[in-house]
Parts: sequence; structure tokens; C-alpha cells
Amino acid sequence: MSAAPLLRHLVRAAAAAALLAIWTWPVGEADAPADAAADAPTPAPQAGESALGAARAVSPKASAASTAAPAPRSRSEALAALDTRLIQERSGEPGTQRDAFAARSWTPPPPPPPPPPQAPPLPFKYMGMLDETPTRTVWYLTAGERLIVAAAGEVIDSVWRLDGVEADQLQFTYLPLEQKLQLAIGGPP
Repeated sequence: MSAAPLLRHLVRAAAAAALLAIWTWPVGEADAPADAAADAPTPAPQAGESALGAARAVSPKASAASTAAPAPRSRSEALAALDTRLIQERSGEPGTQRDAFAARSWTPPPPPPPPPPQAPPLPFKYMGMLDETPTRTVWYLTAGERLIVAAAGEVIDSVWRLDGVEADQLQFTYLPLEQKLQLAIGGPP
């Protein structure tokens, strides 16, 4: 027999032994009656044996008592031992009835509405001004590489309207949304 099939048989045997050990492993001390746990002696571990292995090797009397079915309780004791808190939380207040077949919507709530549209930032930079007449002031602005000369009330690029100056700021209106924006020009020199 070659090494590969032998190794395969050894792995299968180890897996079967592990499953058998898990299947026959005692459930725990909580399931055993209290008097059986008190009567069961715990032997000291021997050489090469772990303390856990020594604790598992108990007398036949104790192992028979731990595998026996728990003592039957009366119906009132069994009902008192039930934890009904979860059932009460799910059912709600006593005396109220909930319709188990009521129509429910599983669709998520609609997303919040998008914010209202905003005007883009001003594309202009202030370059200077000129008083052509006592009633007409011309403002020199740049938009990128382009020089713009505009007076109050004029429309620039069919989108912006120069409304005038107020408190050292040029007032613009973004015409598609009728929103007002300001461009700081500084005080007089």
C-alpha cells in the first residue's frame, strides 16, 4: 500500500474518532442532578494525562447518573421556569391585539429630497472702475482671459446681471434662478 492511500485512511480514521468523541462527550455539569455532581469524585491526573482528561474520567455511578433523564417536574414548575419575557416583548401590551395578516410595506422609505439648486460661484474678478459720467459708472471685470466692461443693469453672458454696488460689493443676479451674489471690490484708495 503506498503512502497516499494510507494517509487518506489515517485522516478518515482520525475524523471518525473525533466525531465519536464529540458525539459521546458529556453535555455539561448543569444537566446533571446536583446530588450526582456532589457524589462524583475527581481523580488526580496521572502521568501524561491532562487535568481535563482526569476530570472526565469519573466513576461509573456518576456517569450513569449524569446520563439519566432529569427528574420530571410538575406542570406549574415547568411553566414558572419558562422565560416568557421575549414573547411578551413581541406581543406588546397585554390585552392589545395585533393583526398578523395586516398589510405591510417592505419597501424602504423614499430618499430625502435633493437640495434646491444653487447658483454657481461668480466667474468674475474685479479689475477696476471708471466714472464715465456722474450718473454712469463702468466696472472692469475679468472672466478667465476675457475682459468684461459692464455698467449697472447690464446682462453679462445672458446669465448674469450686474445690479450695482452696495457697501463695497458688486451685486450680481444669477438670472436662471434669480439668486443674488456679491463680489467684494474693496474700499476706495
